[in-house]
Amino acid sequence: MKKILYTAPFVKSRYQGGILKIAEFLSQENSQQLFGNKNIELELFNSHYLNQSKNSDGKFYWENLRQAFSFYSRLKRRIAKDDFALIHLNSSYGLPLIKDLLIISILRYKTAKPIIFQIHFCGVKETFSKINWIRKTQFY
Repeated sequence: MKKILYTAPFVKSRYQGGILKIAEFLSQENSQQLFGNKNIELELFNSHYLNQSKNSDGKFYWENLRQAFSFYSRLKRRIAKDDFALIHLNSSYGLPLIKDLLIISILRYKTAKPIIFQIHFCGVKETFSKINWIRKTQFY
């Protein structure tokens, strides 16, 4: 059986977007059975571990740095314990994206396992329309 490590913030009180919705779906028993039927064991790993204040969302605060270091060290230990066929990380736009890109950059040298990196955010048109050369391409 192949093992996949799926990381996401499993904190309903703090997050309400697409990452949490997918994580909630994957944590349901029938989802686990679907993977099991395909000979895949999906392990859910909570990327959000430490308590943080609501006003720290997407900001460069000490508690966000602590969260990033905690996530990386726990993830590194978890990867070392088992032989995962694949590691799936979820991120969102802004500071969390920068944090997760740094973590992935480090992980690439610590493991030869494939890493899937999924970025969730809404407002693509609003975000990219602010960048002049992208706005000119009109791809959205």
